[in-house]
Amino acid sequence: MQGRERLDKNGICYDNDFMPVRTQRRLLIGIAFLAALWCTGIFGAPLMRHAGLGIADHLYAFYGRVCHQLGGRSWHLNGEPLAVCVRCSAIYLSFLASVLALLAFPSRWSRIPSMIPLAAALSLMALDAFLNVTGIAASTELHRVITGSLVGALLPWYLVPLLVDAIAGVRRTPRSNVAQGEPVHVRKTK
Repeated sequence: MQGRERLDKNGICYDNDFMPVRTQRRLLIGIAFLAALWCTGIFGAPLMRHAGLGIADHLYAFYGRVCHQLGGRSWHLNGEPLAVCVRCSAIYLSFLASVLALLAFPSRWSRIPSMIPLAAALSLMALDAFLNVTGIAASTELHRVITGSLVGALLPWYLVPLLVDAIAGVRRTPRSNVAQGEPVHVRKTK
């Protein structure tokens, strides 16, 4: 065991006061699976379109809700653009890589780090987009990959602890309060 981990009376290891380590790991595996599924769709759309499968159009429409999908700003596979642009591809792929890193180093993600690195990465990405839109400086593919990768790589280090805390908050609320219709965040005091 490391740091804050402890065993309860049943021998279950907790990384914090609310959720067993194995439950946290399962949650992270679920996030990794969903991120991998998301990334698979990004690469699957051009492969399916190249193969002439109609489902590709549905995938492009689905991803079109989160990305502008400009062909000139997208990587191509078999002559077809990926389902999202270069920056979005970098965000999602680095997000997946970072989640996998969290799985490899579980003791590193139990607390939310300082917001400064994430704010700096988001600011760089916003500045790159602003300079491009205003015509002050063109955003190159390399700029988009770097800024997207920074944001995507940092996001899991903030989102996973928030999700664990949110789920732990629901789990530590007595079921009797929920059954009586009280909000989940309210706990009776004695």
